[in-house]
Amino acid sequence: SKRLKLLFLLSIPLFIIHGLDEYFNEFYNIDDWILVVSRVLNISPQVFFVLLQVSWWFILLYSGFVFKNKNGKFLIIVLTGLIMLSEAQHLFFSVSTKTYSPGIFTALLLFPLFSFFYWKELLKNWERAK
Repeated sequence: SKRLKLLFLLSIPLFIIHGLDEYFNEFYNIDDWILVVSRVLNISPQVFFVLLQVSWWFILLYSGFVFKNKNGKFLIIVLTGLIMLSEAQHLFFSVSTKTYSPGIFTALLLFPLFSFFYWKELLKNWERAK
């Protein structure tokens, strides 16, 4: 739907802002997944994180403005929604360790309410597509 596409397009700057927040607050130095994968690839966590973020931003921009395959685009829209949900990791990390999690401020300010409306529209579209 047009509304879901608009929400998807609006998510792009949210992911960029959040990624920059994580970068400038060195999230790559504490995230276990980034540390393990960067060790396996034999590159620094910072370089891996930047490559991951820039690749994700490119996928979002390409999917939002260029990509025309409906099934492929829907897959990206669902993946985007799942990644929004995963941003709750910042809250869980901060609560469980009683410490600051780089990226928590943008994760809490940008994603919870936006994710609610995004998933509401996504599920409505999913039901219509059946």
